[in-house]
Amino acid sequence: MVATIPLGADPRAVALSEGAVWVTHADGAVWRIDPATRQVVARLNVGLNPNGIAAGGGVVWVTSYYAHTVTRIDPVSNQVFATFEVGEYPVGIAVGDGVTWITNAKAARRC
Repeated sequence: MVATIPLGADPRAVALSEGAVWVTHADGAVWRIDPATRQVVARLNVGLNPNGIAAGGGVVWVTSYYAHTVTRIDPVSNQVFATFEVGEYPVGIAVGDGVTWITNAKAARRC
């Protein structure tokens, strides 16, 4: 089955967790979508330019490129648990075996 869910301009990345689809958006938020109803059920502000997103172990993690942070979201309460400074330009993120991995990128500089 294929479904289209309008999310406005510039959605970025997607992750799945039990009962939810999570999408990072250029508006500085993570949107939680109920796959059964295809409706946005929560919108959480997470910082400038959220890019990477991963879900696992009862947590959703989001990288914010320009804020240089990773945000931890509780998918049960739809609340931001904590935000951590992780160095310049975090982009990718993965979770597994109780560990969260983050990749950072350096911005290109013109000389």
